[in-house]
Amino acid sequence: MTRQGGFRRVSLALARGRGGAAPGVDEAAAVSAWLGRYRGHTHTAYKRESSRFVAFVCSSGIAGGLAGATPAVFEQYARTRPSEDVARYGLQVLRSLYATLCERGVIKVNPVRVVKGSSRAKPPVQYKHFTQAELVTIGGVIDALAHEPGGHRRSYSTRRWIFWLLAYTGAQREEIAASSRRPALTMGNLHCFRQVEHTTATCGWVPDVRDSAGVLRHIRLCDALVAELVRYRQSLMLNWHPRPDDETPLIVGNGWRPMGAQGIYTNVQAMFAAVASHLQGHGLESRLVARIEEATPYWLTRSFHALDRSGDNREAPDTSKEVTHAALD
Repeated sequence: MTRQGGFRRVSLALARGRGGAAPGVDEAAAVSAWLGRYRGHTHTAYKRESSRFVAFVCSSGIAGGLAGATPAVFEQYARTRPSEDVARYGLQVLRSLYATLCERGVIKVNPVRVVKGSSRAKPPVQYKHFTQAELVTIGGVIDALAHEPGGHRRSYSTRRWIFWLLAYTGAQREEIAASSRRPALTMGNLHCFRQVEHTTATCGWVPDVRDSAGVLRHIRLCDALVAELVRYRQSLMLNWHPRPDDETPLIVGNGWRPMGAQGIYTNVQAMFAAVASHLQGHGLESRLVARIEEATPYWLTRSFHALDRSGDNREAPDTSKEVTHAALD
């Protein structure tokens, strides 16, 4: 039997077979009307699944064609499918088909039972961000690795800066990376503004970045991140704070060139691998090791938002409410 036009031929054949009085034309028209509701991949998948069931009904010698199928028939059909998930999907498709048969008066009651979700236990939810405690642990390991024999302090200083820059600002790597579509961020782009709070003027550092949609954002650096900036600049043998004319890239790559998004990704993944290996080698934090092995730079971006919601970011209270602003007064 070919798939094209298969429903009409099979339905008529079933109607003229053992069932005798089954209204074959109405049944075929109902099937066609049901399939006509769908397009593209859904239409193809539903036609394939229902064609398979029609062939099963035909080969099983069930009287009455599609209209003669009982709940026991569907249970028997489900047992022929290769897995529980495949069987569940097939029954969902057939329930939709038989709902149309009910609407068109071919049958009175839908014989396909309501398909419930899997009875298998769902895996625990994996939160794709780090907690404050986990961030502190990872940061401590990065420091330890930098001081180990053979450790490259310059590389680890850069990775530590990227690590905290993403986590404390909630920026995506594409926003802070060098790109052919926009000028690379430099240290000179970190301009200082003064904000009056309760008659006390405070100074903050703000880089202007553009998101994937091209929307300009102002990101305020909290005190903890300013301290990380100072630490990073010291590792580069620079003054503590940048001047407006400072052309040093915000993230220094090879040859003192700005680091691109791929470079950020590579450095973060290398850092995660080194931290996980260190913790595993010392028999520490087995749960954290498993999470680090699955992590990507986006976990660091999400960590800021998670810390904001959880309220456990007490070590740097300014980060939760003041890092990202649509506009700064």
